[in-house]
Amino acid sequence: MTPCQRHDGLDVGILVKRKELYQTKRNEHPERWSKSEKNWQPIGAVELNPDQYKEAA
Repeated sequence: MTPCQRHDGLDVGILVKRKELYQTKRNEHPERWSKSEKNWQPIGAVELNPDQYKEAA
């Protein structure tokens, strides 16, 4: 996910499409998947260098 995609609000739709594709491919070839399914839930707000702001305060 790019910052621009998140800023434009496209992240939720992209994650839905990725999850659908992932599940389709996993059902087609289950022998290729040894791990559990990824978490496709969107994350909340993120910060760049959050520790930097804590030290400055």
